Amino acid sequence: MRKRYFNQDFKTIIAKFDSICAETGKPLKKGEQILWKPGTREVYSLDSGTATVFRNAKFDEEILMEKNYNN
Repeated sequence: MRKRYFNQDFKTIIAKFDSICAETGKPLKKGEQILWKPGTREVYSLDSGTATVFRNAKFDEEILMEKNYNN
């Protein structure tokens, strides 16, 4: 059965085919690690601003979760 993605969260995946970054226009090669947004099916290079914002938000989320567990 095919997995369906209902959320808009980004996912870090390995590219299954060549594509182009939606933000920078940089070519992305098959086998390269990329950022994918399931809802829109857009892909981003890990060097893009969108990827940086995603990593920072993920880091902040992990820190907040850790603080909640320690209280």
